[in-house]
Amino acid sequence: MRKALCYAPKWTPGKMELPMYPNLTVNDVSVYLRKSEATIKRWLSEGIIPGFKIEREWFIPRDKFLQEIERRTSI
Repeated sequence: MRKALCYAPKWTPGKMELPMYPNLTVNDVSVYLRKSEATIKRWLSEGIIPGFKIEREWFIPRDKFLQEIERRTSI
């Protein structure tokens, strides 16, 4: 069965505050969204979450991530 192209995961941010660093780690985002690190990495590779990879490590720009959270939770 194929996944729909408009797949939008349900994001329910936790009560944790995000670090003030300009780039977040996969662990930061996984704790904040209460999802596994594997799920966050999959969403990054699919382009659902904005991010970039340096060698083997993913980084998520904090500002873009918060904009995406706001966009998805304000619907």
